[in-house]
Amino acid sequence: MVERFELVGVSTADVLRMADELGLVVREMGVLRGTGARHWHLTKAGERGVLEVSELAEVVWLEVRSNRRGDWIGGVIAALTHTPQPPSP
Repeated sequence: MVERFELVGVSTADVLRMADELGLVVREMGVLRGTGARHWHLTKAGERGVLEVSELAEVVWLEVRSNRRGDWIGGVIAALTHTPQPPSP
């Protein structure tokens, strides 16, 4: 399962700047096959989880795959989407 969050009014530069401020590791993965979207993986050193960032035609979205979840990801998504963080399960 993949959860997808489209970012409104937030650029890729904003996301990458916030990732740097939060001490996240940013890896540019290149271009997604089939879509042409630019793609990055955000991780937190020493912790589980990958937050995927993609951008195509100035539309930016985040994705979390069920096998790549991490406790830190909810807080980052909340900050980027300006929504309250849901409680941890």
